[in-house]
Amino acid sequence: MPTGEDLDFEAFHPFLRTKAKKSDDKIGWETSYIFIPKEGLDHEPLFFEWQPAELDEIEWFIINWLCLHQELNTEEPGFKKWLDEKGVKLEDLIKSLSKKRLTTFEKKYILFVN
Repeated sequence: MPTGEDLDFEAFHPFLRTKAKKSDDKIGWETSYIFIPKEGLDHEPLFFEWQPAELDEIEWFIINWLCLHQELNTEEPGFKKWLDEKGVKLEDLIKSLSKKRLTTFEKKYILFVN
């Protein structure tokens, strides 16, 4: 296990930020350096307690769908109709699940965050 059995996470200060990037049919890492002055490092480690994401009924259904199917095509007529019946805007759903760091949206698909 990469973490212990407790629910505490130690906060950290990022010195490097990286993200996967595709350029000219090549995949690699884009890295940027973040300067933190010495005074910013003179504190005890900060801890915060892990909290599960709270899901409403629609979000719960989407997460369960993704567990079974790995992706959800948002342009499927049945999905659009279902959202309309539930009174949910696709943009709001995507924003909420992304903010909770559970899913990402690519082209027309909702996907789990890796």
